Amino acid sequence: MGKTTLIVGKEAPAGNVFAEVAMKHQRSVVLSVGQEEKESDEQQNLPSTSWNIVPWNRTSSLSARSFIVKGEHLLTDITEFIVIFDANWYLSDFNTLNPTTCSRASDSMITSYFFMVSEIMSQIKKQGHGSVIFLFKSLPTVDLATKKEGEEKNRILVSASAAAFRGLAESVALEYASQEYSKVLLAKADSGIDDTRFATWLFEALDSPNTHGAKIDSRNGPQWLKLSNKPSSGFSFFKR
Repeated sequence: MGKTTLIVGKEAPAGNVFAEVAMKHQRSVVLSVGQEEKESDEQQNLPSTSWNIVPWNRTSSLSARSFIVKGEHLLTDITEFIVIFDANWYLSDFNTLNPTTCSRASDSMITSYFFMVSEIMSQIKKQGHGSVIFLFKSLPTVDLATKKEGEEKNRILVSASAAAFRGLAESVALEYASQEYSKVLLAKADSGIDDTRFATWLFEALDSPNTHGAKIDSRNGPQWLKLSNKPSSGFSFFKR
């Protein structure tokens, strides 16, 4: 059986690049799409693709479970779970600080990931194997964001949520590093890196014969691998 990849966190069509590159690397793919976008105008927003698209309602724990169940049905066996947090992608929706936006931000950028990661780890345990890969793209610097947008946006909610995502990823790496059935990888890129480059770097490294297990530094904890200009030489998944 070939590799299969479930991609969640950057919904279609924004996340299409990751699905495209995954398929170029001989993977069958399931990509998440927002519930509202799926229902609003599928023909316009979601053109026909060669990968599977499954809706995810971020506010619902049941929807996270349903997403995994449908992914398992479509892929039979899921070898890779890719969880994406692109901070700049969220900024246009969460650039004001008020009670309404705070509530939406918590649901979309924090609670939703806790729901989904809980289901992913349960699925990996059920299967007896699986890799969970956390991808993080940072916010641009304040100067760069101001110059590009023409005005400074409030970054507090996205920055705080990004910190929560990184904490979640690092905690999962620590908690599951000793489990034989699971592998955890943390990878990051600057906001200016386009998704094609990030995804290509990721899948080339995942397919490298040099990919292996590496012990977590007890002093510094899990470390994020950062995209660089150097040729890929494989990744080190966390192990104790």
